[in-house]
Amino acid sequence: IKSVRSKSIGSGAADNMKPVGTPPTFDWYQNATEVGVVITTKWDAMRHDLVIVDSKKSDLLIQVFVKENTFFIHMKPSEAIFNDCQVKMKSPGTVEVILQKEEPDVTWQSLGTPLKDHEAFVRTKSIECRYRTWTVVSNTTVTHDTRLMRFKSPPECRMVVPVGYHVHIKTEISGMEIARSYTAVSPSLTRPHLDMSIARGKTIYLMIKVYKGGVISPWITSLKSGEKVQLSNFDGNFDLGRLEKTSHLVMFAAGTGFTSMIQLIVYSLYTLSNSNFPVKLVFYNKTQKDIIWRDQLEELTKTFSRFSVTHVLSQETDPTWKGKKGRVSMEHVKEFVPTPKETPNPLFCICGQWAYNDAVESFAKFNGLEENHIHVFSQTS
Repeated sequence: IKSVRSKSIGSGAADNMKPVGTPPTFDWYQNATEVGVVITTKWDAMRHDLVIVDSKKSDLLIQVFVKENTFFIHMKPSEAIFNDCQVKMKSPGTVEVILQKEEPDVTWQSLGTPLKDHEAFVRTKSIECRYRTWTVVSNTTVTHDTRLMRFKSPPECRMVVPVGYHVHIKTEISGMEIARSYTAVSPSLTRPHLDMSIARGKTIYLMIKVYKGGVISPWITSLKSGEKVQLSNFDGNFDLGRLEKTSHLVMFAAGTGFTSMIQLIVYSLYTLSNSNFPVKLVFYNKTQKDIIWRDQLEELTKTFSRFSVTHVLSQETDPTWKGKKGRVSMEHVKEFVPTPKETPNPLFCICGQWAYNDAVESFAKFNGLEENHIHVFSQTS
């Protein structure tokens, strides 16, 4: 079947909003029970989690995120399809979306009829944020002011949030639409892959701190099982290739900035289990009661010899506390963050409030790290 090459849309946009690189192509095939859509991106770093699928009987939308761009396949299928689908890598740079025919043994004459933005190839930043209705499944206590919440996707949606990416949740308050961003996390550090529905793109876990006087967090964290939220496509720019190539990973996290590090820790220790690069977390909090997943972090140090954690508390008054006290400093960066002279490819990840991020990044650069050694996450929760 003939390959289909994408078209660019938004020709009136500024140059920095135009897509960069070669547009993907796609083919399709079928057998008695399935229809497969094969997308060739020619990008060897392409992964299955960079594809979002909405598969309804009469509306199929596939979004493929290729570097800074998004490629759309949007069609009314020739025949009805089930909601569920699979996404997998066929070969480097080529991803396959497998759809289930509602009526087996019916031969399709074509994939379907094009709908809005079909074959479009655009800069991701130029796309309007897409929201869907997700359902709260559980809401559990982590610390005195932090909750772990599990959300279930609508039946037609398959979305796996990439490592280091976040989503937005919006609501209307006093007639105004307000949104906040939250990093997707694993349900546990010690049993991160227990919930298989995450890998199928059907579940997202978010860790959310309740801010007194906050606009959205008190509402979200009060939600019970069965209640609904408007939750967006994933968003982010963390390059997983940097993690896979590093010789030493160090993370400085303040408070719920730790949420950005959870998936990095899990990926480094479990997915890259054959690697031997050190994984170091320096975790800043006010007091011991504020430390998220303290027991799990300690358990990780016993399970993985290459993982270590140092806690730094700024307001702890308990005389039995023997750990570090104070705020982030140049001395901490010098103590814990290796320079390129000490290790060939260090990766230093930072997440906290703006002032914290700016200070730590400045310390790191002053100490000899370059831009390509540093990734700063904006605190999203």
